Amino acid sequence: TMAAIKEKWAYFESQLDKELENVPLLVFIQEKTQNKVHRAHIALGLVAFLFIFVLFGWFDEWVVNFIGFVFPAYMSIKAVQSAGKDDDTQWLTYWIVFGLFTVIEHTINYFFDWFFVIKFFIVLWLQSPVFNGATIFYHAVLAPIWG
Repeated sequence: TMAAIKEKWAYFESQLDKELENVPLLVFIQEKTQNKVHRAHIALGLVAFLFIFVLFGWFDEWVVNFIGFVFPAYMSIKAVQSAGKDDDTQWLTYWIVFGLFTVIEHTINYFFDWFFVIKFFIVLWLQSPVFNGATIFYHAVLAPIWG
């Protein structure tokens, strides 16, 4: 039902907003707007804006690689500086899976025109702290292969 969808979306937004509380630029923008615009909405708006470029093939490879490198690199630095181990594991797993996709993309891209649209969403899922896609992919696909 629509109420269930709205509830899941609200949960997703709240989790994303919580995960983004350590990103200074998003916190700064939220404070400047006097908390009228949440961190999650800023991030989702940026993702939607960048998706337009990918969808129309304007700098699609660059945009996907930008999304795949910038935020994860920032979060990896924060993870190395933190005392806990869980975030280190999450981002190391991300880089393993992202590296695999980057290596195989040059072969797949020749045969599949919409590759960067699909990779756009895969990269977002892999790095999402709400879904932990990289960890799921690693345990479901790569760990059984590597033993």
